[in-house]
Amino acid sequence: MDVPLSPIVLSQINSEFYPMYLQVNQLVAHPFPFFLNGKKEAAGIAAIGLFIVLFLFIYEPYGTHSFQSDYREVFLSGYGVIFALICLVFRFLLPKLNANFFCQERWNVGKQLSWFCTLFLANTIAWYFYWAWFFEIELSLLGWGRFIAVSFSIIVFPISAYLVCGYICQLRSSQLSNESLSHDKIALTDESGSETISLHKDQLLFVQSARNYVEIHYRKNDKVIEFLLRNSLIDIYRQLAGPGIVRCHRSYIANLNQATLIKRTSQGYSLYLNGLFEPVPVSRSKTKAILSYLKN
Repeated sequence: MDVPLSPIVLSQINSEFYPMYLQVNQLVAHPFPFFLNGKKEAAGIAAIGLFIVLFLFIYEPYGTHSFQSDYREVFLSGYGVIFALICLVFRFLLPKLNANFFCQERWNVGKQLSWFCTLFLANTIAWYFYWAWFFEIELSLLGWGRFIAVSFSIIVFPISAYLVCGYICQLRSSQLSNESLSHDKIALTDESGSETISLHKDQLLFVQSARNYVEIHYRKNDKVIEFLLRNSLIDIYRQLAGPGIVRCHRSYIANLNQATLIKRTSQGYSLYLNGLFEPVPVSRSKTKAILSYLKN
């Protein structure tokens, strides 16, 4: 029996595919900035709308060079205006209607991609209706499908630029976050108190006993680092005391706040931690308490 953990709900997953699933899940769940500076975002949206208008005016793609009308400039400008209006609605109105979904703390790459796909589809629908209305053409699913390809070639460059800018902002926010974490670190010492390692508790994954040493596995800059320290597991457990830090096995200490899955095996249970392919064993005597903590 597998016990699914929130926020990642898993059913029975073949162990051969779990590492691949874990990598994809990490990418999708990676934090991504949604709420940046409102005024700058509004200016950026206006700039993208202007880019679309200038692109249509200068390069005249998809037969627009042969389009003759007294309202030609007004008609082509309408595409940029429609795009800007829809983006403003998606950026400023929808978050107010559903504040729980559009939450900065829970916004990630997966939500960002789905948000942009929905934004793109909304624009293609609006553009298609606008084009059909102006030329008095009957609507059809096939016509909209063709319009999707045309719209993608126009929007892909400004949208990509928007994504890159968002990613840069995410890196900057991560740097600021790391700086703030540096003021709230714990120092783990060896048995003599001379050698130490400083880390934040949220970075810790697990600690494993290795005879007269302990192996401390923690995350730093999206990499898993192993640090060897001469000390006993009991003393390190005392130094790490806090919510979610448990002695899950006679040779292991685990940070349950980093748990993604717990699976039942013939020896008991195995605990999977964020970013690790190899599980941490769970003693039968510790199973009930750990399952209770994870379910809550």
